[in-house]
Amino acid sequence: MILNITADHIDRHGSVEAYRDAKLRILANQSRSDHAVLPDRFEAGGSIAAQTVRFGGPESDISEIDGYICWHGEQLIKAGSLQLPGQHNQLNAQASAAACLLHGVEPELVSAALLSFEGVAHRLETVAVDHDVRWVNDSKATNVEAAITALRVFDSPVHLIAGGEGKGQDFAPLIGPIEDHCASVHLIGDSADQLAELLATASVPTSIDGTLESAVQSCASIASAGEVVLLAPACASFDQFTDFEDRGDSFRGLVRGIAS
Repeated sequence: MILNITADHIDRHGSVEAYRDAKLRILANQSRSDHAVLPDRFEAGGSIAAQTVRFGGPESDISEIDGYICWHGEQLIKAGSLQLPGQHNQLNAQASAAACLLHGVEPELVSAALLSFEGVAHRLETVAVDHDVRWVNDSKATNVEAAITALRVFDSPVHLIAGGEGKGQDFAPLIGPIEDHCASVHLIGDSADQLAELLATASVPTSIDGTLESAVQSCASIASAGEVVLLAPACASFDQFTDFEDRGDSFRGLVRGIAS
């Protein structure tokens, strides 16, 4: 299964093309008896030995039709009934359901699993709602595209905590979504200065807080009822934390200390 390929780990691979080639190796050892679950219109390049199963498009094997997630036209669940927010999770659900159905899992069981799944830690995880301010841990958003996806989930004004180890990414695509969704931006880690320079001309108040603790305190002092504080760093965590889970755990602890 390949959900997407966007720019990431450029510091390791050297280019987007090299990263793409590395990720596509997931298909290299498949045979005709295997299945490759791929996004609609995704071009893997070269020949794919496996049987391809598509998700996300109007003509895909699994797709949203008239408000329902459907497998070969047969309804599974209402698309809006997932507990997970965001269009990207609609697509994740389609891909996951396709993999299960290909392995012979009964459609009723797949539907029940989709409806009951509440998500996992560090992926748009609501860690607290305090005075009607929602605190969300998306520490797994370790690249620009993931952070943009997280921002687009929320209609309410967002106080964004971002920064860390930049991995050689181009941060410029963040500017538009930040201007569209953010009430403030709070920068941490090694990339804080680079991000601050990029956002200097943006219409959103931006501060270099340096550490996650300082950023959480800053957000707590300005966030109002109905708003969201979102940790979506767009960066790796290794400059200040063991990994993204350690970063998310730290955020959760800090927030619960404020909310308690």
